[in-house]
Amino acid sequence: MQTAISTPWLTGALLLVMPSVLVLSALPSVRPTRQSALGTRYRVRWAAIVALLGALAGDIGYFLGSQTSLEIFKITLPGLGFALPLSVAVNGLTMVLATLVSFVIVMITQYSVEYLDGDPHQARFFRLLAFTGGFFLLVVVSGNIGLFTLGIIATGFSLNKLLKFYNTHPKAIMAAHKKSIFTRTADLFLVGASALIGSHVGSLQFDALRQFVAHATEIPFALQIAAWLIIGAVILKSAHFPFQGWLIQVMEAPTPVSALMHAGVVYSGAIIALRTTSLLVRVPDALLFLGIMGLATVVIASLAMTTQTAVKSMLAWSTTAQLGFMSLELGLGLFPLALLHLMFITRLEKT
Repeated sequence: MQTAISTPWLTGALLLVMPSVLVLSALPSVRPTRQSALGTRYRVRWAAIVALLGALAGDIGYFLGSQTSLEIFKITLPGLGFALPLSVAVNGLTMVLATLVSFVIVMITQYSVEYLDGDPHQARFFRLLAFTGGFFLLVVVSGNIGLFTLGIIATGFSLNKLLKFYNTHPKAIMAAHKKSIFTRTADLFLVGASALIGSHVGSLQFDALRQFVAHATEIPFALQIAAWLIIGAVILKSAHFPFQGWLIQVMEAPTPVSALMHAGVVYSGAIIALRTTSLLVRVPDALLFLGIMGLATVVIASLAMTTQTAVKSMLAWSTTAQLGFMSLELGLGLFPLALLHLMFITRLEKT
C-alpha cells in the first residue's frame, strides 16, 4: 500500500492516546457527593468517547499507510540484559482489538450512568472504571510482553476493587478473592516468561521475538519454558477447567463490572496467545495442551449451561464455553479463526 500520510508514527500516537486519556480522567480525587459524581462520570464518559474516536482515527491512519510501530522510550532494567520499552504495536490485530475494546468501554460507561444514578459512591466507581479500561487498553496496544504484563497486572488490581465495590455482597467478594489468586498466579507466569524472553532474545518486543524465532533452527530450552508459562497464563486468565469457578461467581458483582469482565478483560489470555503465536507454534506440545484444556472446558461448560435456570448463570457458563472454543482453535493453530471468534463473541456479549 502506498503511504498517503507523511507521519508513519501517527497511528501509534493515536493508539497511545487511548489508554492515556482514560487513566488521566481517573487521576483527580473524588468525594461521595453528588457534584463529585456528576463531574467524574462526565469526565470518564468523554474520555471513553475520545478513546473510541482515537481508535477510529487510528484505523483511518492505518489504512492510509501509517503502519509503523511506535516506541517512545526505554526503561533500563538494572542487572538485566534488556530494557522495558514504552511501545505500541501497530498491526491488524491491534487495530481490531483497540476499536472493539474502546467501543465496549463506551457502552459500559454509558450504561453505568443510569445503573449507578443516585448511588453515593458512583464517583469512586467511575474512577475505578476509568483506571480498569485505561489499563486494559494499554494491554491491547502494547508492543512488548513486558508492557503487556504490567498493564494486565494493573488491570487486575483495579478490576478487583470494582468486583468488591459493594462490600455487602459476600459472594462477589469471595469471587474477587478467588479471581485474585488465579490471576496473580498467571501474572507471575507472564513475569517469568517476560524475563526468559528478554534474557534470550535481548528484547521484550513482540516483533523481536518473532524475528528471533523465525531465524532460529532450534528453540532454546528457556524459550520453551517461556511458551509453557504463557500457556499456563492463558489457561488461568481464560478460566479454563478446573479454574472456572470465579468467572461464574463474578456475576454477583455490579452488572457493568461483570459486563466489563465477560466482554473484555477475560480475553486477555487469548490476546497474549495471539501476540506470541510465532513462539507457541515452535513448541507444539504446549499448544496441544492448550487445545486439550480448551476442549475439556467446552464440554463441561456446555453441559453445565443446560442445567442453569438463571439467565446470568447461563451467560457465565456460555462465556466459559466460548473461551474454551477459542483455546481449542488456538491449540489447533487456527489463529485467524480464534481472532474472528473473539470479535464475534465480544460483540455478542455487548448485546
